[in-house]
Amino acid sequence: MQALENLRVYQEAFEFVNELYSHVRAIPEKRLQDQLFGSSTSICANLAEFAACVTNNHRRHKLVISLGEVNETQFWLDFCRTNGILTEECYSIAIQRLVHIRILLVRLMKTIPVNEERVY
Repeated sequence: MQALENLRVYQEAFEFVNELYSHVRAIPEKRLQDQLFGSSTSICANLAEFAACVTNNHRRHKLVISLGEVNETQFWLDFCRTNGILTEECYSIAIQRLVHIRILLVRLMKTIPVNEERVY
């Protein structure tokens, strides 16, 4: 198990979510707010679960889910920019942060050995 506070990608993702929150709250459509906030917070939630994993397969699984949430968050940011909901500046900053988080997740995944552990 890892200490969550020592996980750099978690710290970066948590900062990202907190910065994004004020922009998400300003989105007039509640459903869109929920989608964007849900996918972005799920990055952190899955990393929190990752920190408690005891097998390599479970660790990798949580990182794959986090990467999926990064991709979903990017989709919602793209949608918001395309439809004039987010400014270009806000979008650019958010995407830069998201790309950095994606890089950190992939790097972390590469440190975890691939094996066929089974937990019963």
